[in-house]
Amino acid sequence: MPKKNRARKNATRRAQQRTGASYTSARAGTTHSHPAPNMGLLTELPYVQGHELILEQAAALVGACRAGCRPCQDSLTPLVAAHPATVAALTGAALGFLPPGLPLLMCSESTRTWIPLLHESPDAPVAALQELGREQVREILDDGLDLWAAGGAPAPVIETLTLDDQDEDDEPVYGVFVAYAADETGTALPMLPLIPEEHGASLEDLRTRCSLPDWDMHGLPVAAAEWVVRFDIASRSLIEIARTDAEGFDDLVLCRPAEPVTLPQEWWDLLDRTSTVILCGAVTDPDQMDTDARAGQIVGIQARARFW
Repeated sequence: MPKKNRARKNATRRAQQRTGASYTSARAGTTHSHPAPNMGLLTELPYVQGHELILEQAAALVGACRAGCRPCQDSLTPLVAAHPATVAALTGAALGFLPPGLPLLMCSESTRTWIPLLHESPDAPVAALQELGREQVREILDDGLDLWAAGGAPAPVIETLTLDDQDEDDEPVYGVFVAYAADETGTALPMLPLIPEEHGASLEDLRTRCSLPDWDMHGLPVAAAEWVVRFDIASRSLIEIARTDAEGFDDLVLCRPAEPVTLPQEWWDLLDRTSTVILCGAVTDPDQMDTDARAGQIVGIQARARFW
């Protein structure tokens, strides 16, 4: 076979594997793609460490789901469903951030049984998928894709915002990171957990000076109209987290970044739809939030989002 033809066939096979398209479509150059999120952060999930992920196919499948492209979904879904680690990453990223014990009424029985494994040993989620039948794995993948398609399931992002630590009054300073909470129906909500930085920032400060109530991370915390989280639309960044008095003036500023930090697009889109932010803390180890909440060591509220 001439080298030119062999190279063309190899390129076609690579396109077929990458996009999930048929060989004839890949050869004819008639494959197409849809806007899709960056899946790189899926590799940081603890339960897929040591496993190879097919990120290009996963991103293409999510893009197809969001675009409602049935041919691409039909082509890509079997490829991803046959890869347990990638199924674990996609569905875990979509549903794993939900507080343990939250009823997953919208999910299949297979998913409701599998999701708790995300909070057990790191090896359990992928190992369980390897033992399940093809239909059960497909159900778990489909449940994860449903949330991805709604735009409410970005890959887990922990993005610490740089703070202004030049506080003349030496008041407690908090950092925040980008995360997600969920209501009783499993609908994702934007969350900003508070990280103690300096000047006495702590759980006790949030309870006493800030009067934030305990939250066990089951369901949603109470709504607190006096708390407002302000965002800059142009830079898609956090301006400040403040508490207002009866006249609408700020009487306490909890967090104010020193410079604009662009927030993840999926998180921002969710914020734009809900206009609500879950504030909680104090968080010193994001991986221990569930444990701290069960021990009564997390406070939280629903705050208003305001755009400037």
